[in-house]
Amino acid sequence: PKAMVYGLDQWATIVAILGFGSRHLRSRGGPVLKYLTEATFPLYLAHQTILVAAVWIIRPARLPVGLEALSLLLITFAGSFAVFEVVKRIPAIRPLWGLKPLDGRPWPVDLAALRRPTARYHRRRRLLAIGVAAPLLALTVVAAAIAAYPGFDNATQYLSELGGATAPAPIIFNGGVFVAGVMAALAGIGFGLAVYALTEKRIAAAVIAVVFVLAGAGMSASTLYPWPDPRHMIINLALGIQLAPVLLLWGLASRRDVPRLKIFLAATFVIMAILTVVTKHLVFPGTVNDDNVGWWERAYAIVLVCWVGIAAWVLDRKLLQDAVKFPQRLPDAAPAVKPG
Repeated sequence: PKAMVYGLDQWATIVAILGFGSRHLRSRGGPVLKYLTEATFPLYLAHQTILVAAVWIIRPARLPVGLEALSLLLITFAGSFAVFEVVKRIPAIRPLWGLKPLDGRPWPVDLAALRRPTARYHRRRRLLAIGVAAPLLALTVVAAAIAAYPGFDNATQYLSELGGATAPAPIIFNGGVFVAGVMAALAGIGFGLAVYALTEKRIAAAVIAVVFVLAGAGMSASTLYPWPDPRHMIINLALGIQLAPVLLLWGLASRRDVPRLKIFLAATFVIMAILTVVTKHLVFPGTVNDDNVGWWERAYAIVLVCWVGIAAWVLDRKLLQDAVKFPQRLPDAAPAVKPG
């Protein structure tokens, strides 16, 4: 009962504050109120983490109670507002913190534009939308497969074991990865078509698409031969996607309006290259061992998969930007009604 009364008291206080704000501030305006309104949700997301970190740092100092409380209050507010000032300046993560996109378009994918059958690049953008969704599906499937595998050791076991003979429910991993592989292949076609639309480089676009299709085929085919079947190693075809960032840089070389994407692709390739040489024991032998190989594999897989979704999203926005700037129809957006 005491805890219930305490909880009701806290919620009543919150409701009272919100009611006061609604009554007295609804019709008010001004830059300060606008700033605080925009900052509310980011502050809500950031404050607890900052408060915990502040307690961890300040508590050992054994300050007087009043000074400690004041210090925690100031650090929490200052830190939360600092986080808000940072995230509001990064367009890609603004919506994750409850802020509207700077360009005013829906995030992460403009579904309304995708549904317009005559919108320029609409087919390419649908394929890129699949590329955004594929990593999310892959991560969700892995998390679900781990949850369904009691005693699975992330440090020492490989991800392929989630679909192997010892897994209680291998269909979760195998079925999910099969679908993710098909989605990766479709996304690769979207990447190729997007590069061609933005640069008219046919060879680069074709090579990019082929690399993704082979990678997707390797992912899907590997699930038909679960570990430890030797044929499962066809999944190594998926490692060809390591070349995709470089191929995209090649394809987009003539574009001067995507500098951040180019930096991201270059950084992704470098990180994957470092992880490759470390995990293959080409440098720092012994760093990767039987006690931690699982964590290294997960780090490598996260980088290998997640960059695809980010790059697909950025290219989708670039195609949409070009479609808005130059709205004339192209062959992939034929008229809804044929003349004559």
